[in-house]
Amino acid sequence: MNFSIQQKDLSRVIQEVQRAVSSQSTMAVLTGIRIEATEDRINFAATDLSIGIASFAEGDIKETGCVVIPAQHLGNIVRELPAEKVSLTEKDENVVEIKCAGSTYNIRGFPPEDFPSLPQVEEGLNFSLSQGHLKTLIDEVKFAASTDENQPFLHGAQLSINPQKMELAATNTYRLAYREMDFPGNEAPEETEVIIPLKTLQELSRLLDPKEEEEEVQLTLKGNHLLFSFPPITITSRLKEGQFPNYREVIPSSFNTTCNINRAELMQAVRRASLIAREDSNTVDFEFTERQLIITTRDSEIGQAYEEVLLEKEGPELTVSFTADYLLDVLKVLREDTVTINLQDESSACVFRSIDDLTYTYVIMPVQN
Repeated sequence: MNFSIQQKDLSRVIQEVQRAVSSQSTMAVLTGIRIEATEDRINFAATDLSIGIASFAEGDIKETGCVVIPAQHLGNIVRELPAEKVSLTEKDENVVEIKCAGSTYNIRGFPPEDFPSLPQVEEGLNFSLSQGHLKTLIDEVKFAASTDENQPFLHGAQLSINPQKMELAATNTYRLAYREMDFPGNEAPEETEVIIPLKTLQELSRLLDPKEEEEEVQLTLKGNHLLFSFPPITITSRLKEGQFPNYREVIPSSFNTTCNINRAELMQAVRRASLIAREDSNTVDFEFTERQLIITTRDSEIGQAYEEVLLEKEGPELTVSFTADYLLDVLKVLREDTVTINLQDESSACVFRSIDDLTYTYVIMPVQN
């Protein structure tokens, strides 16, 4: 194998695939990036057996071939090289020479035949979304997923598809984020529910372009794999096994108190109060009065915080405590200027929505003092 490529192009494609590299596997080859020079392009791939990311770049290919190079060494070296052409040449068996300007490195790799092939997901349920739309959809729910890998069915988001609509939901049992939309495919599918791993959602969010509203992401679902294709990148994800909670049952349908509040003002007030809150229990108290939301928190050693935000309220006054970070997470992703907060009482689940958007729902459980 022998090819040359611009440093910026090589660095870009390494960054695209590197996050799929395994950090805990007992298979050493999974710590590497597979590089294959073909007749017309250079293919790159990495996997931890749960998620695989592939991409490609163009270059000056003098000799085809395939190598697997340790991802950390490759990424660190290429990142520090000057912005000139970089040549990669297989010198000895599994040894690759990297040259750029006056720099030369010889890196020992792994046998390419030991690198597992990424699953082929060619036929199945197909539909597409724009990059910007898919990124927004993911960002609206992924933060609510459990970060505890010992809860595998909560360590991700459930994608539900039926002929009428598509839903994405994530929960850690203390909060729930849920978005619904019309199914974007041409053919009405059978009712399907799968759990997408949190790592897959995080990597998709990192790689998708939020401003790209024309370039489509092709999604293909078959068996226990889901493929996302947006050239030059392809992500193949193994789906989670387990029973996702019936989240529809925990979304309240009736409320005693409803408030409308300016989202930006509320977010700024909670962020300031959280500077004190995070030093202790990370909770803030919301007192819903006739015309104001009063936000307070205190720390026995530091002091206390007091914030006032104007609101429009219907229903009785009440005081509820929330985890500050759980509030900030949803206030960052709501789109409208006004947020609606719906409450039953001090101890029941509370619902946050944008004032004119009933397709997005955020449910948060109060903190019991």
